[in-house]
Amino acid sequence: MDRRPANRTGAAAAGADPGPRDYPPGDTRAAAGVCLDALSRWGIEARAVCPPPEVRSFHADGVDNAAMPSVIGTLRGGEGPCLLLNAHIDTVPAGELSHWRHDPFGGQLEDGFVYGRGAGDDKGSVAAQLMAACALKAVGVPLAGTLQVNPVADEEASSFRGGKMALRGGAAAAGHGHCG
Repeated sequence: MDRRPANRTGAAAAGADPGPRDYPPGDTRAAAGVCLDALSRWGIEARAVCPPPEVRSFHADGVDNAAMPSVIGTLRGGEGPCLLLNAHIDTVPAGELSHWRHDPFGGQLEDGFVYGRGAGDDKGSVAAQLMAACALKAVGVPLAGTLQVNPVADEEASSFRGGKMALRGGAAAAGHGHCG
């Protein structure tokens, strides 16, 4: 195992407050903004997609869909298939905060490890997928097909407003997918 000090990832690395993120009520706008900024900085086509008001989770959660954007980042290559990298930017409640050794939303480094909600499930995967796309773009790797990066909202509830909505609505065009 590589025990070198980790780099800060996600909203903490960007100096952004990721805002209210526990689902419910959930709000992925700040996290989606961090993802959009990272992709845009490297010249990768990126957009936020929100589900229409009639799309609902199977939970009676009362969540405003405008607060639950997902992101589609697209790195175009040849005419080959599309690979979709998918991970979620929503988070289940942290529970009783006094039970945590570190601030669950702090992204604190200790002995080369990142501690906090989302470090492994699933903001770590989101950061890895974003950086993979940015690295491919930075070094100019010629792609045989298209790479899409899809940080999604609503995975913790039903994915109706996230991954399922993006695929059914045509925003994502995966021939093959990988979930982080």
